[in-house]
Amino acid sequence: MEYRNNIKMLIDEESIRSAIIKLGEKLNKEYADKEVYMICVLKGAVVFATELAKTLTMPLKMEFI
Repeated sequence: MEYRNNIKMLIDEESIRSAIIKLGEKLNKEYADKEVYMICVLKGAVVFATELAKTLTMPLKMEFI
């Protein structure tokens, strides 16, 4: 575990990126022929939602609340 400014890193960036790509691949298979609405709660999830959206290949609409 790495510490930065007294904050302990639990999951490294590459592990998170890999998990997002795997999730995107799974969603692409499951919803390949469907239009998907992604709803994001704007309290920290926007970065995750946009990174996930980059991996998706089906028609996608994003909404934020």
